[in-house]
Amino acid sequence: MIHVVVGLPGAGKTTYVKGQGKYNLTYDLDYLAAALSLDHSDDNIIYDDCVDIYYKARSVANKLLEPTLRLFNELNSDTYIIRCAPSKDEMDLFDKFKDNIDFIFIDTDRDVCMNRRGMSEFDVNPWIARLFITMKEIGSRGYNLKSIKNTIEKW
Repeated sequence: MIHVVVGLPGAGKTTYVKGQGKYNLTYDLDYLAAALSLDHSDDNIIYDDCVDIYYKARSVANKLLEPTLRLFNELNSDTYIIRCAPSKDEMDLFDKFKDNIDFIFIDTDRDVCMNRRGMSEFDVNPWIARLFITMKEIGSRGYNLKSIKNTIEKW
């Protein structure tokens, strides 16, 4: 099964996936972009800074999503895709693999996410709007959705 893990920046998506098993295959846009831009620190990944090379690296990492999905679909193991709020194009791509995809929503309080990432309301509100649209898309397309409430400050 391919599990697409969604939630606000700082919700604990990567931490959740790390807790699912040491040997799971995972596509994490932020970690791929960090590796491509030589920011290899686990705790200091750049999310919204205006760093040109990082955004170019994200663009390259985004191009890896479809071949990664094709490979993950062929494997006989649980794999994970970590995305804050997939776009309509990404949802269309997921539809190609619909029989093998489900979604996991990491439901973390907005203020906790803001504190973890040092974001303001101005920073987080666009993500909330994008995530709302994504959740509607998940429902309207008939995907299975599991919601995990994260109420602790640090996983």
